[in-house]
Amino acid sequence: MVALLVRGSRRIWGKNQLARSAKTLSDNYRPLAGIHAELDLWRQKKRCQGKVYVSGCRKNGVMQTTRPCPACTALLYEMGVRWCVFYWENKAVRMSVKDMIEEIENEAEASNDDRD
Repeated sequence: MVALLVRGSRRIWGKNQLARSAKTLSDNYRPLAGIHAELDLWRQKKRCQGKVYVSGCRKNGVMQTTRPCPACTALLYEMGVRWCVFYWENKAVRMSVKDMIEEIENEAEASNDDRD
């Protein structure tokens, strides 16, 4: 996946980066550790208001869900990004990062209520 930050004529991009572990488990599965595209973007530019586009597709060319995870959404908010455009449930979605944070908080509250 790729995250592209746009502010006026400025363009900064981050990409998913996977690193394979040197150790192999007994079933020959090699664990993956990685950096999300939004974190890579944050590492390059810690403060920049603008809009972020998150895009990605599978090897067969089919678009995949690219909605930022809760941790990456928090990073975008910390950076001052106001809008995020991502692919969700077979359509492009434009959503304010503030609304994304509120949605995450509401989902966490609902999850806690279900446990009680």
